[in-house]
Amino acid sequence: MEYSTEVFPIIEYSSKVREFSKLPPKVQVSLPTFISKPIDREKLCSLVGQITPLSTATEENTWSPNQPNTSVRELLDEPELVATIQTGYEKQRNVTCLKDGSIWTSGMTNGIKCFNTKGSLLQTVKINAEKGPNDIAVDTNGDLLLLLLSNRTAGKVNKIKNGHTEEVFKLEGWGPCKLCVTSTGDLLVTMFSDYETQSKVVRYSGSTEKQTIQFDDEGKPLYSGNEYSKYITENRNHDICVADWAAGAVVVVNQDGKLKWRYTGRLTDTKNKQFRPWGITTDSQSRILTADWSNLFLFVFIRTRSHIDVNRERGNSGMKIIFRNNMDPQNSVQDVHQCDLCETAIVNSYCDFCHVNLCIACIGKHISDGYDKHKIFPFQEPSAQHRGHTFLEVSEVYNTRKDIIGKDTEELENLISPTYEEIALDLETQLANLDGGYEKLTTTISKQGEQWHREIDTIINKMKTEISEIKVKHRAILQKYLVDIKQTQSLITKTLQAIRKIEQSTEISPTNEYRSKLTELRKLPPKVKVTLPTFIPKRIDGETLCSLFGHITPLSTATEENFLSLNQSKTSVKELLDEPELVATIQTGYQNLRSVTYLNDDCVWTYGLTNDMKCFNINGSLLQAVKTKSEERPSDIAVDRDGNLLYSIRTAGTVFKVNNGQPKDFIRLHGLGPCNLCVTSTGDLLVTMCRDDKTQSKVVRFSKSTEKQTIQFDDKGIPLYSGNDKIKYITENGNHDICVADWYAHAIVVVNQDGKLRWRYTGHPSVTGKKPFDPCGITTDSQNRILTADSDNHCIHILDQNGRFLRYIDKCDLKDPWGVCVDNNDSLFVCEYYKSSVKKIKYLE
Repeated sequence: MEYSTEVFPIIEYSSKVREFSKLPPKVQVSLPTFISKPIDREKLCSLVGQITPLSTATEENTWSPNQPNTSVRELLDEPELVATIQTGYEKQRNVTCLKDGSIWTSGMTNGIKCFNTKGSLLQTVKINAEKGPNDIAVDTNGDLLLLLLSNRTAGKVNKIKNGHTEEVFKLEGWGPCKLCVTSTGDLLVTMFSDYETQSKVVRYSGSTEKQTIQFDDEGKPLYSGNEYSKYITENRNHDICVADWAAGAVVVVNQDGKLKWRYTGRLTDTKNKQFRPWGITTDSQSRILTADWSNLFLFVFIRTRSHIDVNRERGNSGMKIIFRNNMDPQNSVQDVHQCDLCETAIVNSYCDFCHVNLCIACIGKHISDGYDKHKIFPFQEPSAQHRGHTFLEVSEVYNTRKDIIGKDTEELENLISPTYEEIALDLETQLANLDGGYEKLTTTISKQGEQWHREIDTIINKMKTEISEIKVKHRAILQKYLVDIKQTQSLITKTLQAIRKIEQSTEISPTNEYRSKLTELRKLPPKVKVTLPTFIPKRIDGETLCSLFGHITPLSTATEENFLSLNQSKTSVKELLDEPELVATIQTGYQNLRSVTYLNDDCVWTYGLTNDMKCFNINGSLLQAVKTKSEERPSDIAVDRDGNLLYSIRTAGTVFKVNNGQPKDFIRLHGLGPCNLCVTSTGDLLVTMCRDDKTQSKVVRFSKSTEKQTIQFDDKGIPLYSGNDKIKYITENGNHDICVADWYAHAIVVVNQDGKLRWRYTGHPSVTGKKPFDPCGITTDSQNRILTADSDNHCIHILDQNGRFLRYIDKCDLKDPWGVCVDNNDSLFVCEYYKSSVKKIKYLE
């Protein structure tokens, strides 16, 4: 048709380029990966079973022993009121028992009182706390312990001994809530953080912290993050039981801090009001008793729960249907011309190049592929005389259509068709690599299985050896006691022979010289009982074994909108390397290195805790150094699309731009301090900022120096980010998601480009088993993967765009990683905070 001279086919030609320009989505199906866990022999051995130790019990032998007998005590159908003690408090909060049956009590006053079971006041202790102690307990020596709150983040534990008060230890950084004394004399304390975002249980031996219990195996908090009451007790099986009032749950973990179960009340008892557990205790039968403050119940349940009922209320989803009228009320006779893109709004303009009607909102979208390719004019209604008809000369129509055909041909041949070929080739490549990728995966799993088989054999042989050694000890113990008994029996035999000889004799001297040995022989040797060791096999828990063996990341299918561009880069699927490679190390000379951002051609900008920012090449050569305008250290740095350096200073409330080596004010803020920065793919600037009073945080988008968008709350009005001036590094993903590493909240918070919360990531058990997840720097790569630095665990977490954990980088001798960025070739640059070096790491194939 392009070379035809026929008129009618050309005049009737209707371009399909717009239809073909709507490319299918770019599909990337990431191969699942197997993340093997290092074999924990001690944990594996505990799952196989345990051999009870050899137990040698010696008991004094008497002629008429009376052994105590402890029987099972069943619950009464009808509990009986034994006594009522009037304490005189206006509001009584705490009670704790002594061994003699008396009790200590406390209320909202500075007096702590001790009563006997008849209600007689035995003792009163005055303390220096007008509202009374947070909690009281009695230690294994019978001394009274007081938990006192000094302020929101400090407190102390005091001991009352012989009427005198002595300080046991101080608590700082967290607010103490409740306490209990364990069977071993340790002290368990529930605590809450400064901003009431976290809670935990801490075990103390004397004044030494021994254990912290805060998260479950998935990294989720065990307890609600607030200052509300969390009474605590220890059961006889050493389980730790917390009555979490705000969460409406009793949370029970074993002595290692592993979650066993939660109890949230029975529907029959809590149908009117939510279950609100207050005080909590246990009895000699290992039953747990907790007071339900809302429903006026005392719940009793056994320590081993076969199941926990979960009650869910189902709600109905609503849907709004909005009908739009295609008739403009101001032009009730004539149809209103509509936008050809959104097909709803009224036309405002017309593209003479593409021959489409446009509304105001759609103009920007239409010209996004290049303003110079379009010709936008104000839309004009046809005249009343010829409304709906435009008469043009046939030759003019012919020439116009001929031009369109030529342009369509060029675009189809040079852009659209090659783009579809590239999309098809990308999918064919993914298919071709499928078998090899899955074979590699199964080989990795098989190798891990072989290691496990060897490890199990080692554990079994070790247990058999242990049993043989115990058998030798058992035999030696019994033989030793048997030798002693035989010697005593021999003495008894000789004594009897001597007595009988004297008894039959008439001689006077032997009879007079006889001394009775019965007193000595009546002292029987101890009764010895050596208990055979037993093997206690553990029930095979497939789920636990699987979690220790490793896990397979799920199949991840990511679709991304394809755009036509004359300068479109060819992006192929890049898989993660099993072993990341260290490419280069740059020594920056800072004392503490905080951030790195990519410039170009293997050049990066860096900054530390000084007032200068340095630019290095990959060889470590210093190319440029810029000092801040105000001599204060920067809060963060970024590079805009023109290659200009941007930096923020929170205390100055300003973002600066460096032109020709000179910093100039770019954005000034009032009442807000800019923290961290990132430049988006469209050239906008995303800034995390906090209020001067450090109570709120938010993300603000700027177009040049104009504020365009604020992101602060989720759909329920709950803050997305922790309210403080702590670091919140920020980046934009290729799908336009906004990703913030909220260090204080221990979370990655991801929202879409409209500011709607998509997901949160709070770490992975395989990485954060020892220390909490504290994300610092954050960046993304060409595959829309998210990489964040976990400084305390000395590694980099890698997630897909939907928040699924893929793996972590802990190789290349990484220490205290902080700031991160990725270059155009997907090489990772990592700051090491204390080493003050930047490492370039290859982590993709």
